[in-house]
Amino acid sequence: MAAGTLYTYPENWRAFKALIAAQYSGAQVRVLSAPPHFHFGQTNRTPEFLRKFPAGKVPAFEGDDGFCVFESNAIAYYVSNEELRGSTPEAAAQVVQWVSFADSDIVPPASTWVFPTLGIMHHNNTFVLDEFKRKYSNEDTLSVALPYFWEHFDKDGWSLWYAEYRFPEELTQTFMSCNLITGMFQRLDKLRKNAFASVILFGTNNSSSISGVWVFRGQELAFPLSPDWQVDYESYTWRKLDPGSEETQTLVREYFSWEGAFQHVGKTFNQGKIFK
Repeated sequence: MAAGTLYTYPENWRAFKALIAAQYSGAQVRVLSAPPHFHFGQTNRTPEFLRKFPAGKVPAFEGDDGFCVFESNAIAYYVSNEELRGSTPEAAAQVVQWVSFADSDIVPPASTWVFPTLGIMHHNNTFVLDEFKRKYSNEDTLSVALPYFWEHFDKDGWSLWYAEYRFPEELTQTFMSCNLITGMFQRLDKLRKNAFASVILFGTNNSSSISGVWVFRGQELAFPLSPDWQVDYESYTWRKLDPGSEETQTLVREYFSWEGAFQHVGKTFNQGKIFK
C-alpha cells in the first residue's frame, strides 16, 4: 500500500483526486501545503524540490520509499488500489473516462464523485448516501431512514451543517421564497452525489424564514471550491453540527421528517424541499 507526502497549496482541487483515491484505498498520505513545511512559489522552486520534481508543479507526491511523481491523475492512480484502477480493461477504461471527463468538462472538484459514480464505495464505517436516499424516498422516514442514517453515518468522512437564510426581511410571497430554494438546488446539481439536504420554508407571506440541515462529504463546505457554487451560499449562515449532540439529533429528526416543534424557528412549517 502506498504511503508518502503530498505537496500542494491550500484548497488545490486537483490534489483532492489523490486524497479521495487514498481515502478509498487506505493509502497513507500526509499533506504539506503551508509554511514552514511547504511554501508554494518558493519551496517548489528550490534545487532540492526540482531534483525530485523537475517541472516544479504541484500536486507532487514523494513516497516513503523515495518514489516521486507529479500530475494529479498520475498521483491518484499510484495511491489507488486495484478496485479503483479497474480490475479489468473495461473497468480501467471507465475510470480513465470519468476522470478525464471531470478534468475537461465539469467544474472542480468534480473528481469527488468519480469513484462513487462507478459504484466504488466502502460499506464499512461509511455513510452510504445513495442507500439512505432510497430509503428516505421510499420508506417511512422515522422508522427506517433515520435509524439507517445514524447507523451508517461516518462522522470522519461526512459532516452535518445547519444553514439559515440571512435576509428573512426580504422574503415576501411564499412561492417566491420557494423559488429561491429550488434555484439554489438547480445550481448545485453536480453536488448531488456528495450531499443531501432538507430545506424548509417557515411562516406565511411577508413573515417567513428559510433554514435547513445539510449533509456533505468531507469536513468543510464544498461551495468555495467552485465559483459556480457560490451564487447562493453566502446568502446563508452556515454552522457545523456536532453529530453526537442532542441538538443535532433533534434538528436531523425534525428537518428530515418535516415534523416537530422547531422551537428555534418561531414560525410554523409551510413547506419543505429535499436536495438528493
